[in-house]
Amino acid sequence: GISAAVEKHSPVIVSIAAGVRCADLSRWIAASFADKNKQPALVRVMPNTPALVSEGASGLFADLTVVSPKQKDLAFAVAGSFSKMAYWVDKEVLLDVVTGVSGSGPAYFFYLLEALENAGVELGMPREVARGLAAQTCLGAGKMALAQLETDPAILRKNVTSPKGTTEAGIKVLDDSGAKKIMMDCVKAATARADELGNILGSQV
Repeated sequence: GISAAVEKHSPVIVSIAAGVRCADLSRWIAASFADKNKQPALVRVMPNTPALVSEGASGLFADLTVVSPKQKDLAFAVAGSFSKMAYWVDKEVLLDVVTGVSGSGPAYFFYLLEALENAGVELGMPREVARGLAAQTCLGAGKMALAQLETDPAILRKNVTSPKGTTEAGIKVLDDSGAKKIMMDCVKAATARADELGNILGSQV
């Protein structure tokens, strides 16, 4: 079986199972090991759905007590094959934050695209035009941010917000509605749910 093969060959195991922690994975895999002191080399990766078009963002965690530097490099290469941005986190709990920020993040952007598209339609624009403009704007803004990662996003926003202009009028509505706090609360809620799922999944076996 799988456990026997893992015990014999000691491969690095890369898991993309959301919420399933290394301790639980190790316990399940090693349950039938003949050597009860042996632990599998595990790396957890939290990718997101843009990986399907080779535009993923991933966070990784490795238990360095059992994962060798070579195995760590191999796991990172695997993640890099579908991720434009990949980062190691030094605490497994931070993978829950990765889930809240980038794992669930594509849905937040799709939610924003829905709103931009529907606003355009309500104002008389054909739906396909509104959708195309909104999606390209999202992509373009993302590329600008990636090209200037050293620049605070607040600066990028201010650079396109002319005093008393159209963008400032729109941003004022967002500020007045508490949109920034809502977005932060959204990430915190997703992060908390990732932790809850880890507890639930870990208690199942």
